[in-house]
Amino acid sequence: MSYFTLQLSIIIFFNWLFLSSAMAKYNAIDAYVDIIEQFNITGITQDKRWVWLLIVIECSAAVALTASLLQPIWFPILLIIPIAVLMLYFSAIAVNLMQKRHHIKCGCAGAASQQTISAIHLWRLAVLLFLLALSALPSATSTLDGVTSLLVFSSSLLLILFYLTSDMLIENHSKLATLRN
Repeated sequence: MSYFTLQLSIIIFFNWLFLSSAMAKYNAIDAYVDIIEQFNITGITQDKRWVWLLIVIECSAAVALTASLLQPIWFPILLIIPIAVLMLYFSAIAVNLMQKRHHIKCGCAGAASQQTISAIHLWRLAVLLFLLALSALPSATSTLDGVTSLLVFSSSLLLILFYLTSDMLIENHSKLATLRN
């Protein structure tokens, strides 16, 4: 697999990640208002505007990544938006963990999720930031023939499945721990 194929797969994965996250927020705006309120960020009140802002920012991150495919010369500049989104979530979780506020629902697996924030979320965000940084390395563009397209599709699907599997493992961590004992 060429680096170009890996780069495209990572970009497609992040498009899925940001768009599915924005859709989850759109479908459960009131629940996300409560989740944002739990993070206790100064100046943020229980207001739907903050959820709408996150939806717009996440959609902008997906648009920036898609635009970077069309204009690769702009890729490093457009990458600032998705990195900023991930850093925003990383910072919000880290600050609350330092304040020993472990009871806050994450909202990572949807509003109905009972996941509370933990260090594992910081590790996952660090891996996602690493993947974004990896995709930022310059590559020699190549044409997308049938085999390369299939490889990009399957690698993107593999990244999505890996993410969903890790999300479910995090979600069910406490249940799995009781089964082990």
